[in-house]
Amino acid sequence: MDIQHWLTVISTWAIDGWNSLGPHGPYYLWLASGGVGLAISLVVFSRLGRALLGHRKFRGRWFNPEQYRQLMQLLHEDQMNNRVLAHHELQALRDFKYGNSVKPLFDQKYGGYTN
Repeated sequence: MDIQHWLTVISTWAIDGWNSLGPHGPYYLWLASGGVGLAISLVVFSRLGRALLGHRKFRGRWFNPEQYRQLMQLLHEDQMNNRVLAHHELQALRDFKYGNSVKPLFDQKYGGYTN
């Protein structure tokens, strides 16, 4: 296999593709890539902003710190009233109560916890 021939074919293909876009094609291509970049950066900065503000996500909805504390209080009261919590509710309640001080046994395979 001739590397120089392969690089020549690939570069010719790329240049021909670029030129086939016409006189306004590159402008629209750069405009579209800028729009995609803007959308990606909005998503990233939205997540980063929520994290900096202390917002937490539970059941697909974002809660500010006060709302999240109230929600965890309700979950705790439900647990004390003998309601069986779903796994994600129990996990969120444990994370809220204990933070990183409690580690799961067996790397979360069986759900047991230890100090």
